[in-house]
Amino acid sequence: GVGYALFPLRDDLVAQTRTGLWVLLAAVGFVLLIACVNVANLLLARGTTRSGELAIRAALGANRSRIVTQLMTESGLLALMGGVTGLVLAFWGTDLLVSLAPQGTPRIDEVAVDGRILGFAAAITVAAGFLFGILPALKSSRGDLQESLKEGGRGAEAGARKRGLRSALVITQVALALVLLTGAGLLLRSFQRLNAVDLGFNPQGLLTASLGLPVARYADRSARYIFFTDLEERVRTIPGVEQVGSTYSLPLTGNDHDTGFKIEGRPVPKPGEQKAVWYRQATPGYLEAVGISVLEGRTFTASDDAQAPPVVIINETLASRHFADGNPIGQRISLGSTWREIIGVAQDIKNFGIQTESRNALYLPYAQAPTGFLSLVIRASVDPVSLMPAVRREIAAADPNLALSRLATMETVVRDSLASEQFLTRLLSLFAAVALVLAAVGLYGVVSYGVSRRSREMGVRIALGAAGSDIGRLVVGQSLGLVAIGVGVGLVGAYSLTRLLEGLLFGVEATDPITFLVVTVVLGVVSVAASVIPARRAAKVDPVTVLHSE
Repeated sequence: GVGYALFPLRDDLVAQTRTGLWVLLAAVGFVLLIACVNVANLLLARGTTRSGELAIRAALGANRSRIVTQLMTESGLLALMGGVTGLVLAFWGTDLLVSLAPQGTPRIDEVAVDGRILGFAAAITVAAGFLFGILPALKSSRGDLQESLKEGGRGAEAGARKRGLRSALVITQVALALVLLTGAGLLLRSFQRLNAVDLGFNPQGLLTASLGLPVARYADRSARYIFFTDLEERVRTIPGVEQVGSTYSLPLTGNDHDTGFKIEGRPVPKPGEQKAVWYRQATPGYLEAVGISVLEGRTFTASDDAQAPPVVIINETLASRHFADGNPIGQRISLGSTWREIIGVAQDIKNFGIQTESRNALYLPYAQAPTGFLSLVIRASVDPVSLMPAVRREIAAADPNLALSRLATMETVVRDSLASEQFLTRLLSLFAAVALVLAAVGLYGVVSYGVSRRSREMGVRIALGAAGSDIGRLVVGQSLGLVAIGVGVGLVGAYSLTRLLEGLLFGVEATDPITFLVVTVVLGVVSVAASVIPARRAAKVDPVTVLHSE
């Protein structure tokens, strides 16, 4: 009647981080694509200005493949320099990222720039050089020789096909940036919701100290009880301490025991139908120190010792699931062979993670089930950090051979429980910010280049009576038209791809309309800002000077 399940150990180790790491890798890929598109646009513009040079090369006998090879060599050198610079930064940045990674990240100690990373970087460098070089090379090598050599060829080169390709690249940048911004926005809103969750206790003003007693010197149950009772009394005498209590494991650490249970007067569960409950030992004063409310009945007192009748405090979830038809106070529950009277119902808390729903739980009096490991919880009227030296002294006075396994504020414990979410949110936000800057630079470059190539047109417009504001609106309007198309494409992509984030979100839908709206507005504002400077320059064109130079 016993079943089992087999699964790879590696899958179990990386289960909590796999999705987040794939999301970060995808974000890096998006940033790389945006950078490649940006450079391709710049090379395309540069190729246009070099049309005369390339035409002369062709006139002197260079065929198209020779010109493409030259241009690809130039883009390859750019990629090589970028790749080398990136590797130098990687040697420095990897240690920084590892130091910022949450504690407990699987195999984080193995992360380093090694041969595999060098090979990967080399492959990416070659791919990037090809990606941002091939289109400009093909486009630049396809020019009309006679038109390029004409004096007026410069205006012809700014034709619709050239502008169309550059516009398509800008649309691609905007779309990719919007997808990244949307993902970062969703994670930010999710992180805000996590920080606003009711934990069921008050972490502010709490100091925690965890320590274990060696079995060789504290084998007797009564010796453990006496030690921790004496230690709590010592800590209570420290100035600034208001309340002291202890428990087997702190909330949000998840280090608790599960066991089956029976309720007196109820049928014994059939095999495979037993309900589980997690339990922890707690001393009198623990619930009060942490700030967990007792909703019904009473809390533990010093009279709940080893000689007293066995008692237990259950949580809200256990009470609502198994005692919905009556009052649980006074009824008895069995863990193994010992029947315990329910004396109280405590408020649910977030124990196994802020995103995890509460489940059946109960507290046992420490005196009736003493263990060799406890965590002190100290509520202070002063900054809890200032009490750390005094707490260390009192523990040393109780037993100089004991070492603390952890001494930290409860706010640090809460913050550490969100470390993975915070790390992922920060990195994705950083990548999204880089993508936004790259997209803005790309848009600025295209608009600025377009203005410089259309200076004769602007001069004619002004000479025919157009005001500077009309020219500015024309330029901004055309750039925003490209952005609008990019936003439309990006929204479709974001709607599809952000669903992959559903497992990482809390309290926020992957299609959250507020996030989509805010990201669209932000991208629109940045796009307007990127277009304003070229638009103002276009509005100040002197028609006499421009037409004279033409």
